Amino acid sequence: MKIKVNQVHIDNGEARNCERCPVALALQDAGLFEPSIGYSTLYAGVNRDEYEFPDVVGSKILAFDDGLGMEPFEFKIKKVR
Repeated sequence: MKIKVNQVHIDNGEARNCERCPVALALQDAGLFEPSIGYSTLYAGVNRDEYEFPDVVGSKILAFDDGLGMEPFEFKIKKVR
């Protein structure tokens, strides 16, 4: 599944909030229910399905959390379990 993080997600995102960061907001817009994203793991849905994503996503989240901002970007996720 392709995820697009756009400027609206970035503007409304909250640093250090795994459920309200720009990436989590983009995941919600893509239809994932209650996503919770860490630097290396993503869980979503009633069953808390686990997804993997590229390492660069975690790096972008870390930079955003450190106040370095974020530019719009796209990435793909893959369901693990």
